[in-house]
Amino acid sequence: MSVPAPVAVIGAGNLGCALAADLGLRGIQVRLFNRSPGRLAAIRDAGGITVTGQIQGSAAPGLVTGSLPEAVDGAEVVAVTVPTGSLPAYAADLARATTDEQLIWLNPGHSGGALYLAAELARAGRAARTICQLTTASHISRLRSEEHTSELQSHHD
Repeated sequence: MSVPAPVAVIGAGNLGCALAADLGLRGIQVRLFNRSPGRLAAIRDAGGITVTGQIQGSAAPGLVTGSLPEAVDGAEVVAVTVPTGSLPAYAADLARATTDEQLIWLNPGHSGGALYLAAELARAGRAARTICQLTTASHISRLRSEEHTSELQSHHD
């Protein structure tokens, strides 16, 4: 049996943490990126992410990092879980850090996120990327407390 390629999860908010924990509990190696050192420290300090609800358990991402290139290196899928309105802040970095072989998954990508990202990739001369998007988030979750940013109650559709 082959080991699945790692998945890079970009954004450690409610959705990103729920997705990272779900994938980790399924045996998929996760590389979790976030720009906030505080959010990353909370996940590291807790030893991972704990979810309750429809998905139950704790999972520690294989990598928790503030470096986008480090997170996406070698990942087959790059799941971008930031709010669509934040996509412009990530587009240029995604264009530089990802390769033509990687799938960029906007989760969610409603409001034309894939069209926006495709145009930005084309402007950067990196238009060969495959992009997919969901119209709604794959996981519904909320933080249980501000002090425990690695604990989520989640529901998976």
